[in-house]
Amino acid sequence: MGSENIDHRLNVKDLNNTIAFESNIKLAGLEGVDHVLIIGSNPRLEQPMINHRLRKAHLAGASIDVINVMPFDFNYKLNNENIVDPNQMAVMLAEVLKSVLQIAQREVPEYLDKVEVSDVAKQMADKLADTNNSVIVLGAHILNNPQASSVANLVSQIAQESNSTTLNITATANSTAATMANFVPGQGGLDTNAMLKADLTAYILLDVYPQYDFHHSIEAVEALNKKDTFVVSMNSYQDDTVAQYSDVLLPIAAFYETSGSHVNIEGVVQSFSAAVNAPNDAKPAWKVLKVLADLLDLPGFHFANSMQVTDEVSHQRHKHNKADNKIDITVKCGVNVIWQHSPYAVDVLSRHANSLQATNIGKMHSATMNKGTAKELDIKKDTYLNLPVVINESVANNCVFVNANKAIGDES
Repeated sequence: MGSENIDHRLNVKDLNNTIAFESNIKLAGLEGVDHVLIIGSNPRLEQPMINHRLRKAHLAGASIDVINVMPFDFNYKLNNENIVDPNQMAVMLAEVLKSVLQIAQREVPEYLDKVEVSDVAKQMADKLADTNNSVIVLGAHILNNPQASSVANLVSQIAQESNSTTLNITATANSTAATMANFVPGQGGLDTNAMLKADLTAYILLDVYPQYDFHHSIEAVEALNKKDTFVVSMNSYQDDTVAQYSDVLLPIAAFYETSGSHVNIEGVVQSFSAAVNAPNDAKPAWKVLKVLADLLDLPGFHFANSMQVTDEVSHQRHKHNKADNKIDITVKCGVNVIWQHSPYAVDVLSRHANSLQATNIGKMHSATMNKGTAKELDIKKDTYLNLPVVINESVANNCVFVNANKAIGDES
């Protein structure tokens, strides 16, 4: 149809500050590492299968260092747990990088000249330098860090200079496949956040639940509700908010009701079959899109089954996340909200599983911060962003760590 306004990155606060960071270790290889540096992640809750492999590595003798904004309940002993203000994350990693370069007797770039290496940073650098098979894991808490791009670039440099492998777990479900399928803005196209501000007159949304999926959720709902905006929604579950702004609602099969494929964290395309039949008139999304394309006489939609769609994507030229190699280690100001949905609220299927929602993990719903941050935010009630406030002095300064199990409004 000639539009380059396409995007899957709904949950990113600033699309000019994104992470371009490649994984180069196989998941099975995690069990054989002798040292792990985890940055911005609680893998036990967020990536339990990866965490299981890390635990196996630890039981076999691997040491594990962590840089996070608050302590988490790891099920293995940590060698070094560092709680860091989100605004200081880039500076901390710059210290580690400078120390790694000094250990290797390599030239220190000019932007690191004034960086003073702390004892903590040197200890982490020494560990990376002293081990033969280390991996650095970059987690989802960095996704909306004010220096996310710089953090990713610093981690990449540290890995390169210390001969460490890397694992990127910042990506949301199947976003690797969306990038592979070129579902990102083309030349002159608008990204997600720009679309919401551009007064567009029409949208096609594929299984989007804005109150959960958009970082700027209130802005998204307002944009979709505008009087002159025509919205076609394809969804696998009924949703009142979606029904409110949609001009056309097309039911689609949920992912377990259709065959298809996804791309795993290693970049491998994996196909699957439907577990059960879709109810009533719901059809797989690819079939709905094909019929719409046929009605519009658009070329290239000759597919007869989902495997043909997979083959087409596998053989086309793929776009990659554009890497901005700039590194900014200037300390930022302000309070950072690190937003993590409850592990059982990350997708529409788990949100509708009453048995999961009844568990302690499913009930996680709070905004955790220390007293200093609460004072800076001038919190006079027991809620923040419509979430119960939990005061915990172990949380880093300038940080609100959110676990949410329901839609609550704008994700600041």
